[in-house]
Amino acid sequence: MSDDRDVRRRTIGISMEDSSDDSSSTVTRKSKRKSRITRLLTSIRWIVLSSLVCWLFDVPSSVQFILSLDGWARNLFYLSGISLSITFLIFLYLNFYLPYIKHTPPPNYRLWNRDETLKKYIPIATVTSTLGILGFIISCWKIWGFFSPLVVSGMLMGIVGIMNLFG
Repeated sequence: MSDDRDVRRRTIGISMEDSSDDSSSTVTRKSKRKSRITRLLTSIRWIVLSSLVCWLFDVPSSVQFILSLDGWARNLFYLSGISLSITFLIFLYLNFYLPYIKHTPPPNYRLWNRDETLKKYIPIATVTSTLGILGFIISCWKIWGFFSPLVVSGMLMGIVGIMNLFG
């Protein structure tokens, strides 16, 4: 039995005794700090990669070209923008409005299918983001061709990195 506790103690890196002592609280503070730093570095990495994709593929002039077109590509671009805006509004509602204005506990996304609020909004956000991403890829196909999924996903991951900094 004690050999089993030694193995757990070595693999987990925290003590198995009472969790109220100072060593376990410093371990949790260090792990939270490390988690924040990791999240920040990951977000910065995606933002830099998104900026690189934006520069390499000249995204602003390509968007202007799509908006200057008449037809289905421009309409699909607008619908995709509206769809991703709905996803962004759901993000703002769940991460800022509920915790800071309604003073409810922040959502636990790991248990989203048990929480009544998340059970309503996560499927809506999934459908709107999927439709928005596919619409952007299809509307940008005339410009970038097979690189459209790469460019669109790179740009959207940069947006997700920015949202991750605040969420």
